[in-house]
This record gives sequence, structure tokens and C-alpha cells, in this order.
Amino acid sequence: MWNDKKYREKYNKERGRWLEKRTAVAFEKIFPKDEVIINPKYPNGKELADVLILHDRKIFIIQCKSKKLTFEAKIGRDFDKLKDDLEKSIKNSFNQAIKARKYLNENYTPKILISTNRNIIVDMKQVSDIFLVSVTLGQYSNIATRLANINPALKLFLENEYPWAISVFDLEVITDLIDSPSIFIHYVTNRLQIEQLNFELHADEIDLLNFYFDQKLKFNREEFKKATGVCISSYSGDIDKYMIEKYELSKDVKKPELKMPQNFKIFINEIEKLDFAYKTDCIMRLLDLSFQDQKNLLKTIKYTKECTKKDLKLHSFYIPVENNNLGITFISMEAKGDLDRLFGQVEGFSVMKKYVTKFKEWIGLGWDVSTDKEIDMVFFVSFDWYADPVLEKLCQKGLKKGEFKNFGD
Repeated sequence: MWNDKKYREKYNKERGRWLEKRTAVAFEKIFPKDEVIINPKYPNGKELADVLILHDRKIFIIQCKSKKLTFEAKIGRDFDKLKDDLEKSIKNSFNQAIKARKYLNENYTPKILISTNRNIIVDMKQVSDIFLVSVTLGQYSNIATRLANINPALKLFLENEYPWAISVFDLEVITDLIDSPSIFIHYVTNRLQIEQLNFELHADEIDLLNFYFDQKLKFNREEFKKATGVCISSYSGDIDKYMIEKYELSKDVKKPELKMPQNFKIFINEIEKLDFAYKTDCIMRLLDLSFQDQKNLLKTIKYTKECTKKDLKLHSFYIPVENNNLGITFISMEAKGDLDRLFGQVEGFSVMKKYVTKFKEWIGLGWDVSTDKEIDMVFFVSFDWYADPVLEKLCQKGLKKGEFKNFGD
């Protein structure tokens, strides 16, 4: 049957469609279904991507390839076949994704065809990140976990930029365990950063996922500073145990998850429900805080809310996170359900404090005592500091001594 050219062509085509559909279904476990688009097209009708995800100013360009490792490459017998397999499965899909990204970046408002009678316009000035993903049918394991390990020999990626290359089966495990869009995007962001490490890293995708749950995939600790190579193979014990107990033993077991204070996940889930732009960026910065800083943030928010409950006045505090070049403002007040009024206070205080501290990024959080929500609005801004005479005067007038309470005082 495989020697029958017509059968082989039809089989490959159907296998490719199956992979695209299965990839989309995996992402739909995390993202709203209307944000996951299968086979979007350029205005000329040619395919832009196999799957496209548009979520809160983040874009995922996903290309799927059903090519598997040949036997000779799998056992290490033929170097040229290994290179050819990786080129057809990962490099080619990466090139297609780069082409799609180039189209989006070179147009302020690119048009994307969703169907014959429907298209969407993307405002690229508001997009904060574009992720390039290569989903494979074959299991490439440690080979694709860190492509920078093998690139000096294979020379497939000449610009030292790499996609997130993952098998569809590993993708399904990740989307089974991570149910928050913001936590997923935080994982992918940290996952891609391992390509920039100054040492070789050996692990498979599930090892990395477990290390993310345990330590956020951060390799900036003291023990890694002088490393030339790091191996965390078999770090996936917690996830392996969960998968066996759930799917083989049919037990009701708790999912492994990112370590954070008990109420902090509830807090970020409430932020995730809000209808504010860049809420994902806010959550990602909050996830970067240490476990103790997350506890302190919740504790101080609770205290500030209690102050407003007592006198119905505006109370606030700010946190300078100097190592992250980030600041956080929290304001509680009686806004009587007027989100515009609350937003105006949070935005004004955040922008002025950002200017005074000269930090690159600032998060603003707001709570209205009149509602029953944990949090009512979020604000995020990110740009390099520059001198602004108008803002300078506003800060001198608006930021009176003692108005802001520094975190830890």
C-alpha cells in the first residue's frame, strides 16, 4: 500500500489534516474556541498558518508537520537523514511561521481571512508578543527540547532564533495540566528563553513542564552559573505519577500545578475574568514574583481593602520590584460601580509612579468596595523611560509626600 503513490499522497494529506485538528482541539482546552482559528489565510487566499490563536494582544502562529524520524535517524546511523527529517518537520514549519509573522509585522492592520465571507483585522500596534510554534506528529524528545544544543552541528537555524517545537502528544499533556491562558503563555515565554542559556540543557518536554511547576523554569540560580551542561531528565516524576493514576488506574487525583500561595491562583483567576487589555501581561509579571512576595502582596491588598471598608476613602500602596524593573500600584476606593472613575485613578497613579521611579513597566490594580469581586480592574504599561516636562509637572503636583505607601513600610 505504501508503494502506491496515490494512496500515500492521500494518506499524508489526511494525516496532516488530522494533526491540525488535534492541535486545535488541544489549544481549545485552554483558550476560548473563537480565539483558535484553523487554516486562516492571507488576503490572496493562500494559507497563513495551520492554527492561529489571538488572545489578549498575544498571537500564536502554529504550523503542523506529520513527518516522523526515519529509522536510520532514530538510531543515530545516518546524520544526513537526521538533518533532513528535522528540516522537513521543524525547520520548514518554522520558515512558514516566520513568513506569517513578517506579513503581520509589516502591516499596521493586516487582514486575515477566516472563511469565504469573513475576515478579521489585527491592530498590530497593540500586539505585545508573537509566538512561533512547530507541532510535530513524531516524538523528537531531547533533540527538539533545546534546538540550540544541536544547531552548531546541523546549522538549520542561521539566525539563532528557534520555534517552540513540540509533539502533539506532549502538547496534549500540557493543555491537560494547564487550564489558564495566562499561565500557559507564561510557560511558553519561559520555555523559549531556555534557547538563550549559555549551557546545554538536556531534558524532554515533560521534564521542563515539571521544572516549571516546581521552579518556573528559572535557571538563574547559583548552582547553574558555572555550568556548561545541565541534565534534568527524569524530572517529570510528579506528572508521570499523575498521568498513570488518572488514565491507567482511573483514580481521582489532584493535578500537578505551578507553586503559588493558596489564594494567589484564585486572585489571578479573577484577573483573568476581567475584560481589560493586557491582563495577561499583568498576570505574567505577578507570576514572576517570588512565593513570599505573592503572599505579601495578597496580605497588603487585604489590609488596604479593610481600610476602605472602614472609612469608604481611597487607600493605596505601591511595590517597587527593582530586579524586574517593575512597579505595582493597588488602589481601593468607593467608585459606586463606576469603572471609568476607578480606572482613571489607577491609570493616573500608575503612570506618575512609573515616571518618578523610571521603571520600564507598571501594573495597576483597582478594587471598588461597592462590588463583591476580588479585583475590578487592571492596567498595564510597558515602555522605556523618557523625560516628559508635562508629566514632570503633574507628578510634582499629584504625588504629595506620604500619599503612597511603600511596600514593606
